Amino acid sequence: MPSFLFSSESVTEGHPDKLCDAVSDTILDGHTAKLELTVAKKNEVRSMGRLVDRSEGDKTETSVWLVERPVKMLTFSTATRFEEVKLEVPSIPPVYAFGPSFQLDNRDKVHNVGADVANSMQFFQKMFEEPIDVPQFYVTSIAGWHGQAFDGFLHMGEFTFTSDHPGASELFRAHEVAHEWWGYKVAWKSYRDQWLSETFAEYAAMMFVQMFVKGGDKFMEEILDSYEGVVHGNLSGGFSKFARPGLVEFNQQFHKRLGPIGHGLRAGTNEIPTGYIIQSYYKGPLVMHMLRTLLRYRTGDDKLFIKILRDFVHDNKGRAASTADFQKAVEKHVGGNWSPWFDSWVYTADIPSYRWNYSVGNAPDGSLTLTVNAKRSDVGDDFMTIIPIRIDYADGTVGAIFMVNTKAEQTVTTKLSGKPKNIVFAPDHSLLARIRKD
Repeated sequence: MPSFLFSSESVTEGHPDKLCDAVSDTILDGHTAKLELTVAKKNEVRSMGRLVDRSEGDKTETSVWLVERPVKMLTFSTATRFEEVKLEVPSIPPVYAFGPSFQLDNRDKVHNVGADVANSMQFFQKMFEEPIDVPQFYVTSIAGWHGQAFDGFLHMGEFTFTSDHPGASELFRAHEVAHEWWGYKVAWKSYRDQWLSETFAEYAAMMFVQMFVKGGDKFMEEILDSYEGVVHGNLSGGFSKFARPGLVEFNQQFHKRLGPIGHGLRAGTNEIPTGYIIQSYYKGPLVMHMLRTLLRYRTGDDKLFIKILRDFVHDNKGRAASTADFQKAVEKHVGGNWSPWFDSWVYTADIPSYRWNYSVGNAPDGSLTLTVNAKRSDVGDDFMTIIPIRIDYADGTVGAIFMVNTKAEQTVTTKLSGKPKNIVFAPDHSLLARIRKD
């Protein structure tokens, strides 16, 4: 089932009578288009846009599609042996899954792809409060292993149409759906900001798996373990379905030469040419998880984190957003100056190491006190992060304090409301670091 990226008879937005070059000066330009596609009669075609004409020749069939709303990229898909499944679900456009038919039970698998697309689309619409506004939505198989999102049209590697791997299949499919928000509704301003598209799409997909798929919490933990292995350059994630051993580089000197998330495609090196992928698809989501977990420990739930994402979509819909815009969104809802945090996690590439310990003592008034000591290394003097410390009390209640870490060696002390059962430094993957308890 071949599929194509295509640009033909493009019309610049705002100039409907003027044809422009097939290749735009920038991917952020919007174009309308007319696609006239001729294929052998045994083929079927699915395209972006609205089908306005279809005619037959002796051995061919020609279809004409109008893309009337300006889009950044155009595409279509054609195939001979195929299955098509239509799903009509409330609040979203009809979803058409167009995949291969060379297995006996493949119609069910094509249906599963369409169902995951529809379910994740509903999930993202509700979370971001911004609907998909296309008349229909296609998801089509391609002869490849990757996925690519277009406006109202998805390419997905044929493997996801022929097999299902719980957790991993939903993650892959939801990632491409999430690009309808992160990439199309909200574009990126420069190559330094492109991580916003991939990181936000991947983390949104991770949230979908966690909140919607059966066993989602365990899948989330497995994903985070695997991604940390990629970023640290080890196999700590094991050989799970989410692991990417091909991206793991064991030479730590090579790792230290990787550029930061905010360097985009320039993050890679000769030793690790996949640096952009590592930083945007793996480290970026881990940083987003840090922010989400930090805010959850501060407020008790995910409402503030989701509000930041939701408002970021609303405030930047139809425009190219920057990392600075996202920082402003965080500061607007959380307060304070987040420049040191963004400098440490987005604009520099260092990953810290921590050694920590704690002690419980008595205050003069007879209450219990907790003292936590932390020593860090492998980062510069100006590195700053915020570390949650969870307190599990003997009576079953849970508390938390925060260490605003700005020094190589730091101590925090707090009064306890009861007898502690356990103290956890940076729980729930809330800190991307190598952590050791003394």
